[in-house]
Amino acid sequence: MNYLAHIYLSSDDNEVLIGNFIADFIRNKQVSELSEQRQNGVLLHRLIDAYTDIHPLVRKVTKIFQPTQSKYSPVVSDIVFDYLLAKNWSLFHDIPLDEYKLSAYERLVNNVEGLPPKVSSKVIRMSTGDFISSYQSLEGLSYVFQRMDKRTTFPSSFVSAIEVVQKNEEQLTALFVDFFPELITKCERFIESFSDEGLD
Repeated sequence: MNYLAHIYLSSDDNEVLIGNFIADFIRNKQVSELSEQRQNGVLLHRLIDAYTDIHPLVRKVTKIFQPTQSKYSPVVSDIVFDYLLAKNWSLFHDIPLDEYKLSAYERLVNNVEGLPPKVSSKVIRMSTGDFISSYQSLEGLSYVFQRMDKRTTFPSSFVSAIEVVQKNEEQLTALFVDFFPELITKCERFIESFSDEGLD
């Protein structure tokens, strides 16, 4: 799962949201300096990644990208999942995505206080740059992969994944639509578990 999915799968708690969102930007030793709810957000992020990596439906998706992306097919799949979520947004949320993402940006930007400066500036830069828009079209997705190709220090062809998406979009969509509700349920139960602990 990538950024949009991680935002969606966070609770209404802004502290959980920010912890989930920054989990890949923060060093392990910095996690203990976060509030308890932000730490729970980091744990939620790790749960999402671990559950996704081993799910049989997801492995079917990564297999589709394997011929062109080899060992990086899981990375590509995570990014494509955000595209599929954006394209099928109305199946999972009543609020239109263009409206939802503005609220998400506001929540992120308004809750960067206490984060390491480099992390907070990254969150603000991504939000003001409307990063979710990149996942709302194949053109935007292609731009993401082009940037990845430019940043890699090894031979890569991430942008070739666009052709794979175009050829297999119906199958990819079916797999995603079957998988995502299971992930939603997994996350809801996890969030309930640490919410219940706070009531003890």
